[in-house]
Amino acid sequence: MKIIVTLIVLLIFLTAFTASAEEVDISFYQRRLTQLGFKPGPVDGIFGPLTRDAVIAFQKAYRLEVSGELDQETRVSLEIPAATEKITPEKETDGLHIEIDIEKQILLIVERGEVKSILHVSTGREDRTPTGLFHIYEKVDSGWVTAIGRDGRPQGKMYMPLKFWGPYYIHGSRSVPEYPASLGCVRIMPERIYYLHEITKIGTTVLIR
Repeated sequence: MKIIVTLIVLLIFLTAFTASAEEVDISFYQRRLTQLGFKPGPVDGIFGPLTRDAVIAFQKAYRLEVSGELDQETRVSLEIPAATEKITPEKETDGLHIEIDIEKQILLIVERGEVKSILHVSTGREDRTPTGLFHIYEKVDSGWVTAIGRDGRPQGKMYMPLKFWGPYYIHGSRSVPEYPASLGCVRIMPERIYYLHEITKIGTTVLIR
């Protein structure tokens, strides 16, 4: 009987030790993501939607396995500064511009040649998102609107779109998967589109590459 009790106590101890060893200080990683420009939201120790979105952007930017979680590889990469070399833009301008990296599925906010923010996006499947140099020509701040395709038919809902060329927009969406999924637009979390509206203006350059 004593042996059984001893084994139970040992099992409880080992379980508690393992759990404590695997505990993650989320606030530490939120601070690191903030320092690197990935915008995880408030440093509150809660792994919420914005933090998960920032983790996905980080994993994409540094070519890690995209899990959306603070897995071991991601934690180590955040903990070691040498693993997060500086991300540089394709284009340099005197002001602010946006760059969208289709291969990595990320959006860079560049100001005076420095990358200030890096956000997770989903572009068009089957290479439907146009590449090149564009400019924002309309900002829609009236909430959810219906997207109209090139054939004139409705294509679904988008949130506060930034129009940069014809029927192509950067817009908030309820679905922003880790892979290209749209009909050509650039999808981003609705919470992120507020930030883009705040920092952009009509004429802001959008480079898609």
